[in-house]
Amino acid sequence: MAQLEGYIAGEAHPRTVEMTAGSNALLGLAKVDVAASSFSSWLVTSTIDAAANDSDKSWLVPASTEWQVLFIGVSYVSTADAGDRVLQVQVERGGVVYCILATAGVVQPASKTYSYTFASGLADLVAIRDTVKMFTPIPPTTILRAGDTLRVWDCKAIQAAADAMVVTIQTGQRSV
Repeated sequence: MAQLEGYIAGEAHPRTVEMTAGSNALLGLAKVDVAASSFSSWLVTSTIDAAANDSDKSWLVPASTEWQVLFIGVSYVSTADAGDRVLQVQVERGGVVYCILATAGVVQPASKTYSYTFASGLADLVAIRDTVKMFTPIPPTTILRAGDTLRVWDCKAIQAAADAMVVTIQTGQRSV
């Protein structure tokens, strides 16, 4: 027997469903055939990349693993060099851009520090809030498979080796 725990749309608390191999009613919605060993628990993990002088950061999803992107927080300090920076979050698969999850709704000028949040359910702002904050939505079910690369970067590459960007990502991770 295995337990499957998760949130049901519109409910505030997780619901646990016991399942056994074979046909089972899942939350009264449908009957499914499953093997008890096919379920893996999600582990929520936060990772911070605070390496200085880098406005292009990426993370590779390890073999036999899936990630669900929960949120990405970015503190971005632009140098005095002229040019408007544009933060973007994308997924690369096999070394090529697979999809662009989000592009910030504003440009960041020289000599500024902005705080960005990319997460599902956020308003898509097109102006900075409280002089430094930017919120941008990402799809709520962003699942990356093994070998995918999550990239956060200034897609204009104004001062890729001089601007400073600290990125925190929170993901749900599971073995597959």
